[in-house]
Amino acid sequence: MLAACGQTTSTDNSGASQESSNENASDALAITDTQVHDIDLSAYDISQSKLGTVNSDGLREITAIADLTPHSELLEYVEPALEAAGLKVVLVATAADATTLEKTQNGEIDFNFYGHWPYVNDQNETNGFTIVNAGDIHVEPIRAYSDKYTSADEIQDGDVVAIPNDATNEYRALKILENQGLITFGVSTLHYSFAVKAFVELAESLDTAKYDFAIRESRTLDVIEDVRKKRSEIGILYLNDFNRVFIKKLLRQKELEFHHLKSCRAYVYLWKKHPLADRTKINFDDLKGYPCLSFEQGDESSFYMAEEVLSTEDYDRVIKACDRATMLNLMKGLNGYTLCSGIICEELNGDDFVAVPFEDDRIQTDSSMEIGYITGKHISLSSIGQMYIDEIIKYLENTAPLVF
Repeated sequence: MLAACGQTTSTDNSGASQESSNENASDALAITDTQVHDIDLSAYDISQSKLGTVNSDGLREITAIADLTPHSELLEYVEPALEAAGLKVVLVATAADATTLEKTQNGEIDFNFYGHWPYVNDQNETNGFTIVNAGDIHVEPIRAYSDKYTSADEIQDGDVVAIPNDATNEYRALKILENQGLITFGVSTLHYSFAVKAFVELAESLDTAKYDFAIRESRTLDVIEDVRKKRSEIGILYLNDFNRVFIKKLLRQKELEFHHLKSCRAYVYLWKKHPLADRTKINFDDLKGYPCLSFEQGDESSFYMAEEVLSTEDYDRVIKACDRATMLNLMKGLNGYTLCSGIICEELNGDDFVAVPFEDDRIQTDSSMEIGYITGKHISLSSIGQMYIDEIIKYLENTAPLVF
């Protein structure tokens, strides 16, 4: 089961413009009658092939589906050389569609000649196909089309743009929009001050007059949905032993991927004048009588969606809040606490709070956390998105938990 695939090149990954993509494709397709060169296939022993059948002329005949232009034209161009080597390609269709890979997989055709490898690989993972890449080919150009506008400068705020919904061309289309200054950059995150700090650093490093930024501190499900619906390019959340299976299954269903940033232990976050603030470690017995603060997750929430670790433990007093400012006020006013990663930005939260290591040998649940970010499946980060993640990594590498 073979597919000749357009491999994503380094030019693609760095955000090729329309012009550079077209130039690459033109080089690959610049074949005219005055440029015909002999094609030497003597190194290939067609007689050893197990594909297809041998026809009455003694040629090994293999079937294929290829797009009409330029793929079928390329096959037509090499036809004399193929037949001289003992091979004949029979095109059963000159228009690939959603069933082409399935036909390749089940043997209705011997190979297809049209797809990008990220797309083929995505279909392998989704459908259990075992299609392999028989060889890299040129990269097809991609353009934006409109029957209303003649220039990107005419596009107005609120206009609707349709983009392909596949693992390869979705990213390429988004890059065109980004390069034309038509796409916003958004981040959705749990209530992490380090995520906001990295966003601040990013905004300060760029000419923000050229961009429209958005950062959304949200519930767990909203972070996931924002990335799925492309309201945000990146979502910041965490996994642990308790929620990992549930969250990763949800991400697969929504065609999203989790990327590791940092592993850390659990800390108790509280006001610096809290009676427990000077402890070197805190357990659940110490916390009895003090209200446990957690972020509201909505009616459809479950323990797996909780932003705080150890959400399944029994707490005598629980107060839910919807924003970080309210949470901090409750810590001061009620001597409340929350369980977190301990990675706190004093610059944003102020220096009135401390994080004390949580340790309780009686707790069977692992309280460690894996902080990471989610993106669309097989979707590479935009240049701005990569800069944002670089800022987060730099902050996490240089910042220890804020321990009293």
